[in-house]
Amino acid sequence: MNEVYTLIALELLPILKGKTVKISMGIAKMFIRGLLQYKRAGNIDDFLKDISRLSKTALEMKELVLIFDDLDRLPGTVSITEFVGFVNSLVEHDNNKVIVIADQDSITDQKNYLAVKEKTIGTTVEFTAAFDNSFDQIILEKYKKAGFEPYYKYLQELKPMIQELFYAAASTNLRTLIYFLQTFDKIFHDVFYELGLDKNSPDELNFFKLQEIARFAVSVCIEFKSGSISYTNTQGIDEVAAINAQLTQDFLRKAFSDNMRRLNDPSASKVEKEDEKSYKDEFVNKFYNNKTYHFYPSIYRFVTGGDDFDKEELLADLKEKIDDRRQKIYRQDELLNALGYPHCYDLGNEELRKLTAEMYEFALQGLFSLDRYLSVFHFLERFPEILGYDPKEVTEKLKAAVREHAGNFFYVPMLKEHFGVKPDQRNYEYFRDLFQVLNEVNEQVSNAIGRKNDTDLFTAFSQDPDSFYKAVHEQYSDRPILANWDFDAFYIRFQEMTNNQLRGFSTFLKNRYLVYELPLWTEREFFELLSKKVNEKREGEPTLRDIIQEGLSEIVDQILQKPVITN
Repeated sequence: MNEVYTLIALELLPILKGKTVKISMGIAKMFIRGLLQYKRAGNIDDFLKDISRLSKTALEMKELVLIFDDLDRLPGTVSITEFVGFVNSLVEHDNNKVIVIADQDSITDQKNYLAVKEKTIGTTVEFTAAFDNSFDQIILEKYKKAGFEPYYKYLQELKPMIQELFYAAASTNLRTLIYFLQTFDKIFHDVFYELGLDKNSPDELNFFKLQEIARFAVSVCIEFKSGSISYTNTQGIDEVAAINAQLTQDFLRKAFSDNMRRLNDPSASKVEKEDEKSYKDEFVNKFYNNKTYHFYPSIYRFVTGGDDFDKEELLADLKEKIDDRRQKIYRQDELLNALGYPHCYDLGNEELRKLTAEMYEFALQGLFSLDRYLSVFHFLERFPEILGYDPKEVTEKLKAAVREHAGNFFYVPMLKEHFGVKPDQRNYEYFRDLFQVLNEVNEQVSNAIGRKNDTDLFTAFSQDPDSFYKAVHEQYSDRPILANWDFDAFYIRFQEMTNNQLRGFSTFLKNRYLVYELPLWTEREFFELLSKKVNEKREGEPTLRDIIQEGLSEIVDQILQKPVITN
């Protein structure tokens, strides 16, 4: 434990700088032992052998109180038995007063700790932090009295949510709370004016955005300080970015048939055995129960110590993920989540009726996306003994609502693939009729926005190819976007592309038309023209660009060999 003596010596140094301070032999030995260890200067006895007389007024060892904090974080190189033995020697041989602070439940070597505690630790005082009062006191001292009134004000408003998240994590760790407050201070002040937080009554949506980023920051702080995640190890929570906790696109494409199976399979009940949840599932369920989850890379990197905070990236994220229309459907997402499986089995009859009626009202206003109406209908037609909805009447009302509010909807790629109801399913004919109307309206939306979107996509391709690839992948996976492009305008931009941009375009075509086997429809003419251009013979010594274009030519030829799908 020589390192401990070094630390004690360094702590004593400011005290001993006082010229009037006199020390006893015990303190001298401890101090010099620490310095020798620090300087690697030799044996303590060689330095103390000439010390023979000390003042009666010298500072004695018994007047010192040594405090060891965070015993639960004892490094692996020191055993709990060795440390407690060291403390015992300080008490019995050097007459020190010693206080050890620890979260006893977090000490890993409980067996040895309990064995030596009884013999060595004289008095134990249990301290439980009063999180509520501590929160108020911390923000009062650190922010209000320091003049940071706006931050203090919003922390008071965010307090219920912050408490909720700490309690969800079974934590009252004040160090973690302080870490969050210090970290979020930077984020808050960087977005203060952009979110209009300087106004007496900020826009409701902007305050919602503040709550959104605060929830994510608190959650990441708690998990980061507990050691569960790090800058380089996200544990997969970035893989569920910008999607609802349970209503993901993958979920929507398969969950309907799963819901049918669970409802009608006698073995699928409230006691149904659930698969072991992954860390990312646990994270979302713990901190975003019945709420929509978004991953914010700029906040994650900053909180986990990887990068400085990037305000512009966060603002762009907020604009993309929480615009006005998305805010309107947040409650709808929460309802579908609460009414989904297995959560619905925990609802009482009145709560089930209330949430279902609220969902129905939103649906009749056209406030769900088209790919969610089948789930809405299922949640209305199930449990007839409790809910009592007439499936025929519900179907007709939903069909009328979807047609009436067609202007509300965005185009849903591959909506036709969302139908997973089997013919022997109860109320199959109503599911089928509703699904037919959903596809009709989806096609209308597609036709209305198709040509404009294709033009906008060409503009994106011309200005920022990477943003174009991302938009196509996320929103236009089954549209023949190239069919409406002006090929001459495209080829001018094509010739201006750098070699790396050309490689990126080749990869895009390969992934979209070869790897995922998407249909061509009327894009064939575009590829025929492109094939002629990239296969033109070029004179002179081959260049790297020539080699890249040869690879592109092979991809285009393979695309042209595929059968043409016209509808």
